[in-house]
Order: sequence, then C-alpha cells, then structure tokens
Amino acid sequence: MRKAILAILVCLVAIASHASGVGTWRAYSAYNDVTRIVPGGTRVYVLASGGLYSYNTTDTEVRTYDKVNTLSGSDIAQIAWCSSARRLVVVYANGNMDLLGDDDTVVNIPDFYNKIMSDDKTIFGLSVCGRYAYVCTGFGVLKVDVKSATIADTYKFGTRTNDVAVTASDIYVATKGGVYTARLTDNLVDHSVWRQLYTNAFSYAAVLDGNLYFLSDGNIYLADPT
Repeated sequence: MRKAILAILVCLVAIASHASGVGTWRAYSAYNDVTRIVPGGTRVYVLASGGLYSYNTTDTEVRTYDKVNTLSGSDIAQIAWCSSARRLVVVYANGNMDLLGDDDTVVNIPDFYNKIMSDDKTIFGLSVCGRYAYVCTGFGVLKVDVKSATIADTYKFGTRTNDVAVTASDIYVATKGGVYTARLTDNLVDHSVWRQLYTNAFSYAAVLDGNLYFLSDGNIYLADPT
C-alpha cells in the first residue's frame, strides 16, 4: 500500500501536465490537495481538490474521472468503497450521487440533489457498512442501498451529523449535539427509538475488532455502548 500511495503522489504531476489529443475535450482539474485515499478492488481511488482519479495496483495505470468522460457532476465532497456492490460511492457537494463500478460504469442517484427542502443539505460525512452507504448531512443521515442504487431511508436529527458506525446489532450516529444509538431492528425513521449515548460532539466514528471508537479534536475515545 505504501508503494501505491507513493506512486499516486508522484502521478499528481503527470496528471496535471497530461495533454489530450487534437480535437478532443478534456476537463482539467487541480489535484494538489489530497483529502481521501480509498482502496477498492485492484484500484486505489483518490479524492483530491474535489476531483477523482485512481491508481491501478496491477498495471500502474492512472485514470482520471470527470464530468466529461465518466461522472455526473463535479466538486466531489466524499467517496467510499462498497465492497459488497463493488462500487465507489461518490457524493458531490450539492447532494448529487454517483455509484462508480469497478468496470467504470456509473449509476446516478439524483433524488437528494433534486429534492426541494428547507433542511441543511450540506454533506459532512460518508461511511459504508455492507451494502449500505450512510451520507451525513446538516439535518440527518441518508441510508443508500448501493446495490439497488436507491435511497432506502432518511434519519432526521435536526442537526449536523458527522459520521455513522454500525455493529452487528446497533447503529451509532455522531452529531453536533452528541452521539445517538438505536438497534438495527428498530424503526429507525422514528426518532423516538434513538437514545443519546454521549453529549460530546465527535467528528468520526468507527468499529474496529468489535470495539467502538470516536474521534474529537485529534483525540481517540474508546466507547462503552452499554
């Protein structure tokens, strides 16, 4: 993985200076600010300066993705790999979404982008568990079924949500107003089934080796979900 990341960084210059053929259109993006690196299949996907490219660990090919040749939009806010669907979840700053397959096919999910609503639609986070992607917004969480390319549910908290972590039995949502949890078997659309676990505002949540962790201001906390 270290070699792959090094190759990705070296290729930044090559991507920026690459010239297209005569008579073709090409979108040129800056890739100097790398914000996320996501392994997916034989590729490593990189989100940089709102643009997307990948590095193939098998043949070292570097491929760029943009609105001209592949994607449905620009200004990408978040990416995450869904291994069960073999798709990269691409969420744009305006709420539009693409599902990029490892064969470079793209399925667009425009429902959230097209929905007229007074809630804050700003994108703050994205996590994947199984076949589902959880998109964190300014008002709550969108649960996206990556395999069927549909928005399965919406969980409203009335405040900014930063991240989601899922165990075998429970779901945890880190919001600006604290961490909320519920059983996966509950009707999660009903806000009354959620209980507040912590009042702290955590920026990230993760499950590792069966343990639940939260991140705040550079500090990692091991949670006690009981």
